Amino acid sequence: MPAMNTCPGPRVEHDPLFTSSPFEPQVEPVTSLDQIDLTDMASMGVGDPHATWRLLREQAPVFWHEKGTHGTRGKGFWAVSTFEGCDIVHRRSELYSNSDTECAGGSASAQPLNAYADSYR
Repeated sequence: MPAMNTCPGPRVEHDPLFTSSPFEPQVEPVTSLDQIDLTDMASMGVGDPHATWRLLREQAPVFWHEKGTHGTRGKGFWAVSTFEGCDIVHRRSELYSNSDTECAGGSASAQPLNAYADSYR
């Protein structure tokens, strides 16, 4: 008889802490937009990033993340969380660009996605 795996598997969909990851989150999932910190890689590693992105898709598909990173010189940045939004941003690179960020050699700016974000309000 084969040995049985005693490690807990993925949670089921009806569980409020559901994750599609085979690893169980070690911290509670975010439940409000003000709890989201996309710059905290530790929370993404031990938390439930699926819950974070699901919340963003449902409540703020175009989200202004106030806390910046090194690549944005500490200034905030836009996070687009839906397939439709990412597709639009990708296809219209002349309009939606990160060319004003330090990563691309410019200065950080919150302006490029303002018009797109306004369409979701």
